[in-house]
Amino acid sequence: MKTAFSDETYRAAAETAAQEIKAAVEEFPARLPASLSELNASDRLKEELGKCADEVRAEQFAVAPAAATGWVYFTAVCAIMAYVTYFFVSFLSVVFVIAAAIPLVVQGLLCLPAFDGMYVTRTSQNVTATKKCAGDRKRRVVIVAHADAAPVSPLKSALGGKAVAAVCAVAVIGLLYVLAADIARWAYMGSMGTGLVEGAYLYAGLVGIVFAPAWVACFFVFGSGKASDGASDNLSGCYTALALMRLLDSNGVVFDGTEISVVITGAEECGMRGAAAWCKVRADEDKTDTVAIALDTLREDDKFAVSLRELNGFVRTDAAPAEELTDAAGAAGVICEKRGCTFGATDAVAFTRAGYRAASLTASDMSPEYIHTPRDNADGVNAKAIEDALRVLVEYLDRADNA
Repeated sequence: MKTAFSDETYRAAAETAAQEIKAAVEEFPARLPASLSELNASDRLKEELGKCADEVRAEQFAVAPAAATGWVYFTAVCAIMAYVTYFFVSFLSVVFVIAAAIPLVVQGLLCLPAFDGMYVTRTSQNVTATKKCAGDRKRRVVIVAHADAAPVSPLKSALGGKAVAAVCAVAVIGLLYVLAADIARWAYMGSMGTGLVEGAYLYAGLVGIVFAPAWVACFFVFGSGKASDGASDNLSGCYTALALMRLLDSNGVVFDGTEISVVITGAEECGMRGAAAWCKVRADEDKTDTVAIALDTLREDDKFAVSLRELNGFVRTDAAPAEELTDAAGAAGVICEKRGCTFGATDAVAFTRAGYRAASLTASDMSPEYIHTPRDNADGVNAKAIEDALRVLVEYLDRADNA
C-alpha cells in the first residue's frame, strides 16, 4: 500500500497545527516541567488525540524539576570555595573541586537522576495514543514529543548562546586550573598543604581570579523562574504528532502490520524524565519491533536533521532509523542532513538508554539562539516545517509497513 495525500491536504493539516500551537501558547503559558500549565496542555492533547486514536491513556509519574538546574549553583559555589581555600588548605580546595565536578558530570553532562532525591518532588504525566494496525503487529513506531517548555536563560537571552558556551568553558577551565595549582602546592608543601600560600604559589593563586567572573556568571545561566513560550521547543513536535494521527484517521489510513503510538511526554526539559518514566513502566516488554522517533523543535524548514549522537556526544542513537528517516525525507522531497554530534538532547536519549531503537527528527540549527529564551514564541511557528515533517513521517511509515 502506498499512502498518498495531496499537497493541499498536507498544507491544510500543517496550517491547522500552526494555528493550534499559537492558541496553546496563549492558553497554556509557563509550561515548566511538572507545572499545572504543563498538565493542562497535556490534557488538551490527550483530548484531541482521543478523537483520532484507537486508545489513549495518561500515566502520571514523580519528578524533581529543580534537579536539572540546581546542580549549577552548587557547582559554582564549590568552584568559588575551591579558589578561596586554595590560599589556606590545598587539601580542602581539592575536596571542593571534586564536589563541584561530580554534579557537573552526573547531572550536567549525562542528565542522570542520581541526585534527584535531594530535590522537591512534583507530578508530571505522559500521554500515549495508539492507532492499531489492520493485521498482526509486526512493528511499532512511537512518535515522541514533549509538552513542557524550557526555563528562560537570563544569560543567553541577554548575550546569546555563544556567551553561555564561553562562560561554561571558562568556568570548567578555571576549575581545572585551581586543581592543578592545588596539586602543585600540595606536592611542594606535603601533608595537606596547610598554611598561607606564598611565593610563586601566591602569584599562581592570584592569576586564578580571572576565572571568578565566569563562576559568578554561572548563576545566571538558569534561575529566572520563567518559562519560554515553547512554541518551537516543543509544541511544534506535539502538534505535528497530533496532525499525523488526524491525517491518517480522517483519510481512513490503517497500516497492515505497523502500529503507531504518539507519546506526549512531560518533564523533558529536566533531563528527559518523562520519556525515562514511560520506558521504565515498559521495562519488561519486547523492544525488538519498536522504533522511537523524537520530534523536537520543528521551526526551520531548510534545516531538517537527524543526529547520530546526542547529549554532548555521550549517547549514540541507532544508526538504522536515522538512515531510514533520511532516506524517507529524500523521497518526500525534504533535504535532511545527518549530524554526527548534537550538544543538546531529545527524548530519543531516554529511549536509547532503555534499549529501544531511537532517532530524532529536528528542523533547527544545531544550537538555536531562540531556545531557552523569550524568542521561542508564536512568531517562530512555521507551517512549512510542520508540513515537511508530516511528509517525512508518512513516507517513513509507508516504507516501514511495506518493508
